[in-house]
Amino acid sequence: MKSKKRFYPGVKRALDASLALALLCLLLPFFPLAAAVIRLDSPGGAVFSQWRVGKNHRLIKVYKLRTMHAGAEPLAHLLKEPGEIFASREDDPRITRVGRVLRKLSLDELPQLINVLKGEMSFVGPRPLVLSEMNRLPRAALERLNVRPGLTGFAQAEDREGAPEERLARDIWYVRNYSLWVDARIVFGTARVILGL
Repeated sequence: MKSKKRFYPGVKRALDASLALALLCLLLPFFPLAAAVIRLDSPGGAVFSQWRVGKNHRLIKVYKLRTMHAGAEPLAHLLKEPGEIFASREDDPRITRVGRVLRKLSLDELPQLINVLKGEMSFVGPRPLVLSEMNRLPRAALERLNVRPGLTGFAQAEDREGAPEERLARDIWYVRNYSLWVDARIVFGTARVILGL
């Protein structure tokens, strides 16, 4: 198992970079179209960026297609229950009409292919959290920072709306057990969840 862990990270990085580059080229026509629709639906820029915590506690600027009304992000704390780490309300009033569709299909995450190409993220890994969320995690959960954060992870492939404790447990399991086979299962599992299969 240890030999696999020494070998696979290099393979994983090569796969990430090559696939991200191919997808970015393929999606070039999509991004201007998405930007136009987002701006027509609500005023503001089409791309939203946010500092999040990456591998080894390094701060990375993560990119997303904007799904909220401009300036609404700072109100996130008003929608969380006391002690809640993740915000995932279906009736979040900050989300635009187009934003709901983008989120449902996870299309808002596509600009993070740039983060994958830069080596800041991977296709599969624990989702990157903002610093305020990281500060509320139990110390044991910091193990999730031993790998690059991902576009999707074990928690998202199993249950996008699972309890925070379950999602954190799945993140830690992934860090300890990731492999090419596990990554492939997570990618297909995420597609199944998104498509409602």
